Amino acid sequence: MFNNDARWDRHTPDQTRDEEGIDVGVIFRQGKVIPKSFIWRRQKYSIKEVTFHWTENRGGEILYFFSVTDGVNLYQIYLNNKHMCWRLKHVSPIDE
Repeated sequence: MFNNDARWDRHTPDQTRDEEGIDVGVIFRQGKVIPKSFIWRRQKYSIKEVTFHWTENRGGEILYFFSVTDGVNLYQIYLNNKHMCWRLKHVSPIDE
């Protein structure tokens, strides 16, 4: 049986204390949402790559998650289909 709590992103240290609201610029291509940039804490971040995406059902809500990078950090953002709002869930630096 699938254990949702076993995922890598559930227990890593988080630089954000709580999930924070963000503004996201997206394009729609062939029925897909592709995030291109977001504004967090009054600063704009350009998304260089979407590294992974998935959906989660939470009650009557569907959350569309995207793991994205600006080349410096890895961000986990999501869109809530019920409230039509974007949230930043997690930030971690990319170790090079």
